[in-house]
Amino acid sequence: MQWTSSFRPQQDTDTRHSTPPVHTRHVHDLEAALAASIGRNFDVLSRQFRKAWSKAQRTDPPRS
Repeated sequence: MQWTSSFRPQQDTDTRHSTPPVHTRHVHDLEAALAASIGRNFDVLSRQFRKAWSKAQRTDPPRS
């Protein structure tokens, strides 16, 4: 017996579009903005992690 998925991707059956098509340059701008935001958030989280890690290293007694 072979398993088959009942999942079917939603398809747009309406041929009329209410919004104009997205221009490629806008997609690139959105991608760049998203990447910059992710990069900034990653930098902030990295700094916070390093700060917390170094503080924990200073306060923890050495393990032997």
